[in-house]
Amino acid sequence: MKKTLLTVTVLSAILSVAACAKKDSEYAAKMRQKGAQVGETATNHKDGVPQNEKKIATNLCEKPQQTVCAIQEAPIAQTLRQEGREKALAQLKKEFSQLPENFQGTEAEFKAGHLYKEQLRFLHLSDAAYRLIYDYDKDVLETLSVVKKLYAEYIQGSTLSEEEKKRQINIVNSTEVLSISKIIESTYPGKDAMTILATSNCQGDGLGMQAHSSLLPGASAGAILLCPGQLVKLAGKEKADRITSLVMLLAREMYHQLQIQAGAADAQAFSCLRATIPGKDDSFFESREMEAMADLMAGRLLFAHLKEVTDVTAKQNSVSLAMNWLCHLPATDPVDSKTHFSNEERIQNLLKIKEAEVLSCGEGPRC
Repeated sequence: MKKTLLTVTVLSAILSVAACAKKDSEYAAKMRQKGAQVGETATNHKDGVPQNEKKIATNLCEKPQQTVCAIQEAPIAQTLRQEGREKALAQLKKEFSQLPENFQGTEAEFKAGHLYKEQLRFLHLSDAAYRLIYDYDKDVLETLSVVKKLYAEYIQGSTLSEEEKKRQINIVNSTEVLSISKIIESTYPGKDAMTILATSNCQGDGLGMQAHSSLLPGASAGAILLCPGQLVKLAGKEKADRITSLVMLLAREMYHQLQIQAGAADAQAFSCLRATIPGKDDSFFESREMEAMADLMAGRLLFAHLKEVTDVTAKQNSVSLAMNWLCHLPATDPVDSKTHFSNEERIQNLLKIKEAEVLSCGEGPRC
């Protein structure tokens, strides 16, 4: 995933529309009914989220990418995307009657027509429609608390000076995950920059598979953006699985905050990783170091989160699920391909860290 370091630069403002989409009880009831009708793989639970009951056998050690990418979404996730988007688009056309009847809300349409206000409103409406059924913002807030605790424990156990430990823990504790509703509805330093980030990366319907860690202009603390597309895919999963997936995603973006604000690095671990990948020149590794180290740190905290899981197969299942978002990233992105390892390499790299030894996958070196 990308990281963004924003300096105090004048960015073109986007006019934000603050009105919230009202909750539609009939729509919510319809979607919940669909969740109950998708068969044995999904049922309604007390937390209001249709839950995927299907158990997937894994073979993480022998076929890492195939195993991780074989994990399927619950059926409700695609239904949520489709019907939530349709509802938001219909409302957008009501509010902006000048839009043509055949307007589909694509990135190309917004860009061609310079429809910045309409694009931001579509993002706002889409996010609200998805959250009628799966209120992922609640999971994000709960996971953020988990990740901050995991980081505090990791940093306290490191060899950093006491002063640096305090500094890094303060960076972690002050970093906030900004929901789409807060980005659009609230007032805060760097709002124009954040709305630009949200619309350009999450796309109008919010389904872009992006996350960003930023230091906004005028802000004293870091901000993390998780696009709804990253979150909707978890709909229908067990709550524990949803939190585990988000632990890895948030831990990764949080490490970017430590890189941005504290210059965090682990030269020894990266040198170890380089030694496992022969045939590449220095420039290949140098351009990918920051993103690779964020991956490795996310993996370390993921295993810390799963330390109470003693069954190896169960732990492999959880690790596979947490890495599944890597399977949905475009392999040919002109920017990401120059700063990230390939999706397959990233999955393999995460199995090389010393914490992954508990999975009994292969032999060292452990980084």
